[in-house]
Amino acid sequence: MSLYNAVNGSSYTDSITGKVSSSCLSEHDFTIYSDLVSTAEDVEFENVNPVDALLVEGGVVEKYTGELTRDWWDVFVVKRVGQDIGSI
Repeated sequence: MSLYNAVNGSSYTDSITGKVSSSCLSEHDFTIYSDLVSTAEDVEFENVNPVDALLVEGGVVEKYTGELTRDWWDVFVVKRVGQDIGSI
């Protein structure tokens, strides 16, 4: 993945997830969707695996309090996966 740096407040998280996808050095068939609306602050990934950019400590999921799920070639970084129906 090449360098992506969001200047404070200049971009929304869905743009970050899209940029993670589009900045990959190898072609792929994944599509990343997001409903997170927090603004980007101090985000920089350089020479990082896209999975790490999303999931490791300080990645998009942690930084923007999102959850990740996938369905074949679709990756969803969203506020909440599923719903809490109160059963045990």
